[in-house]
Amino acid sequence: MLEIVRPKIFEQQTAEQLALMLRDEVDRRAERARESVLRGASSFVGAASVLEPSFDAKPSSEHEPLGALNPKIAAKAPAVRVRAIRKMQAFLDAYRAAWLRWRDGLRDVIFPAGTYALRLHSGVTCAPG
Repeated sequence: MLEIVRPKIFEQQTAEQLALMLRDEVDRRAERARESVLRGASSFVGAASVLEPSFDAKPSSEHEPLGALNPKIAAKAPAVRVRAIRKMQAFLDAYRAAWLRWRDGLRDVIFPAGTYALRLHSGVTCAPG
């Protein structure tokens, strides 16, 4: 539960005075934002423009070919990158084998270290890290 409390710095003001101060500050900031947009320093799209696109819409200018990069691993040194890829693949293989057994009803399966969601939400046993 969120508890909203009056900051000590504003204890001397009445509720009406504080509300007026807050409203004035919001108005000042909104005016500064409006002026910034009018000067061309920034832009603003309205609520209708934000709500217009479909939830699954994608930008039309896709410059990066799909599947070309794997953002999970980045290393300049080829040996380091290859080692990381092999380590990740070993984890994925062990995870998949454990998951298939777990899916089939075997609950004594030990998942590899690094398993997160199943450990958190389903209480599976994981190897030590």
